[in-house]
Amino acid sequence: MIRSGGFLGCVSVSAGEPEGDALLDAVDFLNARQPSSKSIVANSIASALRGDFGDRHATERTRGSELFVNPLMSLYWCFRLEAVARKMGFYDAIAGSETFHEIESAIRIHHARVAKRDWKNLPL
Repeated sequence: MIRSGGFLGCVSVSAGEPEGDALLDAVDFLNARQPSSKSIVANSIASALRGDFGDRHATERTRGSELFVNPLMSLYWCFRLEAVARKMGFYDAIAGSETFHEIESAIRIHHARVAKRDWKNLPL
């Protein structure tokens, strides 16, 4: 992404700043409005903003599983949409699609054709 000019940089969101506090307020508002379907992603980001790192569960939807709330979740990584789309191996196959079924089919065909990489732990 960097070599192609598609990476635009990162933005950090922090609790105690207007943007971070607004995000936390929005997550709390949504949780109150839809208590049975709290967003796992939004609540994980909110947990990271609050400093609740590690195997933390802000919603019952993740209980019983291992969850890793990471400080990097409060970073927003920005990319040029076209650069990201062009990196997808199935981009050409879905470019003219008009229905969800066409897109889903093209992605399944692509995944069946490409070799899966072995899992590799990051050196942390």
